[in-house]
Amino acid sequence: MEQFADDLRSNLASRPIRLRQEEVLYRLRKFLRRRWLPVAAVTLALAGLCGGVIIAQRQRALAERRFQQVRSLANRLFDIDEKVQALPGSTAARQTIAGTSLEYLDRLSKEAGNDPALMAELATAYGRTASVLGRHGQPSLGKWSEALQALEKADGLLRAAVQISPQDRSLRRHFLRNRAELVTLRAMGQNYDGDSATRAVELSREVDRFVAGGPPGPGDLALAGGVYFGAANILLNGTRVRESRRLMDLGLDYRRRYAEAANTPQASLLLAIALRKYGTNLRYDGELDQAVAALEESLRIVEGLPEDARTLLERGNILYFLGVVRGEIDGLSLGQHKAAEAELAESINLWRGMVQADPKDLTARTYFAQNAQKLGRLVSLHDPKQGLVVIEEGLGIISDAPPGNVRSNYLLRLWCDSVVPLNLLGRQAQARTRLGKAMEILRQAKANPFNEATPTGTADVVLRAQAETEAEAGNYAKAIGIREETIRAYRAGKIKDEDDLQHALGLSNQWRDLADLYRKAGDEESARQCDAKRLAFWRAWNIRRPGNQFVLMQLTALKG
Repeated sequence: MEQFADDLRSNLASRPIRLRQEEVLYRLRKFLRRRWLPVAAVTLALAGLCGGVIIAQRQRALAERRFQQVRSLANRLFDIDEKVQALPGSTAARQTIAGTSLEYLDRLSKEAGNDPALMAELATAYGRTASVLGRHGQPSLGKWSEALQALEKADGLLRAAVQISPQDRSLRRHFLRNRAELVTLRAMGQNYDGDSATRAVELSREVDRFVAGGPPGPGDLALAGGVYFGAANILLNGTRVRESRRLMDLGLDYRRRYAEAANTPQASLLLAIALRKYGTNLRYDGELDQAVAALEESLRIVEGLPEDARTLLERGNILYFLGVVRGEIDGLSLGQHKAAEAELAESINLWRGMVQADPKDLTARTYFAQNAQKLGRLVSLHDPKQGLVVIEEGLGIISDAPPGNVRSNYLLRLWCDSVVPLNLLGRQAQARTRLGKAMEILRQAKANPFNEATPTGTADVVLRAQAETEAEAGNYAKAIGIREETIRAYRAGKIKDEDDLQHALGLSNQWRDLADLYRKAGDEESARQCDAKRLAFWRAWNIRRPGNQFVLMQLTALKG
């Protein structure tokens, strides 16, 4: 009776009775009936959670599909760019590719999350976009500020990726390569100031540490060579020639090792570029024969590569620098004017073809104008009429370039360079008109020629042209005053005549021209004093740099 009573009480309380204790489903029904309220609440909660998970998964899958589609489209655009960039006349098409890709990349960057591989991929795409917009030594639109922004976005992505995966050498290699491009482009915009040089040195030390971290593979060799040369070029443009030479020695060694290890046309082209830069550095160091040897080796490599826009551009660069080393007027050269004229003429023909093939290529226009300066002055020595034709063509090419510092700089230089043939042809009025245009550019830049005078600056080009024009008109006193004031500005300003060979030559040339003016004005004593200063100056250089080829050339010419 007691058990029966218990079963009745259990049934009333929705608990299982004794006879059915082993039945699982029966016990579960009783439990659910007894605890229906909390069970219902839990069930509803689980149902909601499961539904949310399912919806979130669907949304994530949809987002990932969209992300992959956009990423695939951006990559396809760059695959097209890879094929297009080697074709002459492709700059406009590459601009369309760059603009379209930037839209996708900016959208992707916001959704990249913390995936280092994806961040690296996006950074690569930003870097390739920068090369279209504005990268020195490549066909581009000259949009340096936009290129800089793209590289800065890549830098931010890569910095974050390296922090997530600090042991990934491939990722660090990518970061350093992009950082080198960024430092170089910033330096161009900052006129290679002291901060630029400091960043370049820091970058080279970071690469030192990276390479020392393990046996370098082909990728490490390529990275080290590129970064060392980039840093060296910044130091060279900042007139820190000796420091630049050390980094270029390192860079050339890595470039040779990479070309041997990779054995590809691209690696060979990089070696040719390295040799061209190395030869340029040797020129600034006064080692002219060695510079010619490096440039000739570079030319042989390029001539053995398949011809496309990149190899044509590099061939034009090499021929230009060969001409400059052999016979640039008033420059660090061997004085071989005839050979220099032939090489510069061949180089300018290449640039002319590239400008005609792609009128929007600012790089080709800039190099054409630069070449026209050197060639025009050389030709004017024996044929001022033809020399003026060369300079006029350069003016026409650069006048059609987009407004900006590059255009203004070369317009000023070419207007001043045209003064020499115009004066020789007896067209002094036109010479003075050109000088007035050049002075207007300086006024717009709020520059005082004497305050800004350095042997390689644009203000110095104007002062030289002014002095030559006054001398041609017989105004020797005025021309002498300009030369003397220029020398005072050199010595009081940024000129580094005791450790920079090009600055030293600029000062020596001012003394030479001043002596010539004194003689024309009948003041032989002052002329002899100028000659004596030049001789003492180069003797002091010979003590500091014994056996330097260019220094010995100057001493030989003065003693002869």
